Amino acid sequence: MRKIIAGETPAIDEIGVENYAEKLLSRSVLAAAPEIKKSDIVVVQETGQEAVAKYLEEFANVFRQLKTRGSENELPIAMHALDTQEYGKLEQLKDHEDAYATALSALRTLRVPASLENFHISTLNYLSKFKLAVEFMRNAEQDPILAMLAIIERAPLEDEFKIFLAESQQKIISEHRNP
Repeated sequence: MRKIIAGETPAIDEIGVENYAEKLLSRSVLAAAPEIKKSDIVVVQETGQEAVAKYLEEFANVFRQLKTRGSENELPIAMHALDTQEYGKLEQLKDHEDAYATALSALRTLRVPASLENFHISTLNYLSKFKLAVEFMRNAEQDPILAMLAIIERAPLEDEFKIFLAESQQKIISEHRNP
């Protein structure tokens, strides 16, 4: 540090820097998202078709509301801000962050049939990671590296979530089909 302050060129361990960068990239920045556990949700022992149908309708309502979180997906907003270094549009991400917080809150209070507990907890944990990604992206001007790492993780996470939902839907249908 003294060499930099004195205007000298410091001896940089390029291999050490490269190893540190690889280590940083191998860790998930979204793993820091608050983890939702069984104690955070309302599990009910009702397992009949009526309870499951009511749950699924309320669950779908939360996601319909979440889809109204903004006119533009958060990724292009953040990528544009980082690319152009014009950070004004990042304030639009506040609506996205608030929408995720509202969805998380609504889903936490939803009465979950015991048979759907794992599905529900997994969904909440995905949303928690999405919310954290938006927080990091929204803070791109102050911490562009963290924002970039969140962007890198966000797109595959969305794909993973879509696969999880599709597989879960098939499983729920097969398990709760009328005999």
